[in-house]
Amino acid sequence: MKLLKDLTISRKDLADWDHTLQWSRNGTLYFNTSLDITTGQPLYQKDTERNAKSLFHTAEHPLTIDNYMEYEEATTNTFLNSQPTSFIRACRPSRCGDAEYLAVLTNNFNISIHKDKAAVANLDQPGTPPAQRSYHAMEWSPHENVIAAGNEMGEVVLFRLDSATNVISHEATIHLDGCGQQWFTYLCWVGDRIFVTFSDNSVWCITDIESKEVIRLKSASRFKIFDVAFASDRFVTISSSAYLYCFDLVKGTETVIDLPIGHNFYLVPIRDSTTVSIISNLGLVFMVDLAATDPSLAPNQMIRSELENKYKKWNDVWNELGKYETTMSINGVALSPDGYSVAIMYDIERVSLKYIIPSQRHYSIMFIPLCTEWKISPEASGMAWYQTHEIYETAGLQFSNENAAISDDDIEQSFDTNLEFQNYLKHYFEDSRLSQLRFNCFLDNTDVRCVNIFRKLILKYAIAKKDTIQNPIDIACIESLGKALDIPVDISSTETRKLQIKGDFITQTFDFGSGTVDSITSEEGNVWRRCSVSLLPLLTINLKKCPVTGNRVINIDNDKLNNYGWFTRTLLEVCSKRSVYSGISMDTM
Repeated sequence: MKLLKDLTISRKDLADWDHTLQWSRNGTLYFNTSLDITTGQPLYQKDTERNAKSLFHTAEHPLTIDNYMEYEEATTNTFLNSQPTSFIRACRPSRCGDAEYLAVLTNNFNISIHKDKAAVANLDQPGTPPAQRSYHAMEWSPHENVIAAGNEMGEVVLFRLDSATNVISHEATIHLDGCGQQWFTYLCWVGDRIFVTFSDNSVWCITDIESKEVIRLKSASRFKIFDVAFASDRFVTISSSAYLYCFDLVKGTETVIDLPIGHNFYLVPIRDSTTVSIISNLGLVFMVDLAATDPSLAPNQMIRSELENKYKKWNDVWNELGKYETTMSINGVALSPDGYSVAIMYDIERVSLKYIIPSQRHYSIMFIPLCTEWKISPEASGMAWYQTHEIYETAGLQFSNENAAISDDDIEQSFDTNLEFQNYLKHYFEDSRLSQLRFNCFLDNTDVRCVNIFRKLILKYAIAKKDTIQNPIDIACIESLGKALDIPVDISSTETRKLQIKGDFITQTFDFGSGTVDSITSEEGNVWRRCSVSLLPLLTINLKKCPVTGNRVINIDNDKLNNYGWFTRTLLEVCSKRSVYSGISMDTM
């Protein structure tokens, strides 16, 4: 399998030489660079030419970072006041929901939550001692917008973020008895378990968050803990500077495997298997089958051969005569949100004492498939699915037979019109069968089955609630949907059949019983394109566009000229954020 051509990051220095790479649910890459974070924003191109730069656009992501404990408790914590200028030590993107939140940990032990480069909340408990407000590790929940933070008192503090109001609230505090006042160095939240490591290199597991049940997996030692991974909902692997610790939580057994000294090892669990790949920061690659009777290291030919090819190719160009010693450094490893691929950030250079300034730096990111096949999963969203599709170099995700087996009637019957309209619309984006159909838009924009199902579902809800719909624009929207689907709708009246729609520079009158699915002609004789969701005419310049299909939707947040009813307003508020065609975020025009 031929890999994608590497993505490159140039003229940047790294703020963290180990865990510098994150891969978010919507397909965005985050690089912990100095001075500002660098992002790889997902792109859609039908023909990527097997080049990663066709899938990601790299750009700086400057954030305003404040120290909310500056000059507080000066008599008891002078260290916090000695570094007033904050910079980012680590970042973590949220792992669920439509909104993309980014949590950042600073050198002043603050954690702040950002959305679209703006700070929306701080993780703080005013009035508590500085040791309880100073955080050293963090991780998002995989199920909801809850974030765990580890302070200096041996406590894991859970905070809940309300995505509607961006308000953060304290959820719970879990104290790990027996760890003393060790500082957290790492947090890993997998499934319903939270794994934590401390500065004394001990490892603990919170097995039940509700009951706050905690067990110690590994005692303190002098070997630094580098990474923790959880595989097959059963096996815990821990890499240190000398050993690999393997725990079977079902049998309660422990296996210790020697590792080469002087390396930091990243752990990459393989989805739907008991195998974990082990990648060192100096390019060594192994794998271990945790379900084996006697687990041991084995070569990982897939990843190892690709790294060796990159190293050999670089030397063939820049060290043709072999006069210099060269080295490969791995600076970050990130598992894709669906677990089917891995991104490896590396650097190859001559071994020398020469000082290198940031503008001379050059890092490459390679993308490697981990399985023989993949399928759409709820852990990722639209653009991340498309990235996986391109990484696997497949002619298309082969589920045409499965698509044919999906019944429109079965889908419609699974939608409950007794739900609030906003939750009803969210169900559309969360339905796994519709996600499978929506992915066809990435491969072939001619597939209209999914949007027809969407329109039927919207019309079904409108008919069920027609007694509460009185607004003329709502009635015009529903009448247009009925005409597009050739389904009679008994909701219009002579007073609302012809309606004025206001634009930024023009006002037109429309008969919504006429026109086509794509356009409508006003009473004044002008032809207007329709909104792809509400089927209202697009007179406003405040629009959102689907990056995949190019279909346009009214940006209801900026359209203040028309009096929308509850039905159309809710429909546009939800569907102007995520495309009903592809399921990804809409672009503002």
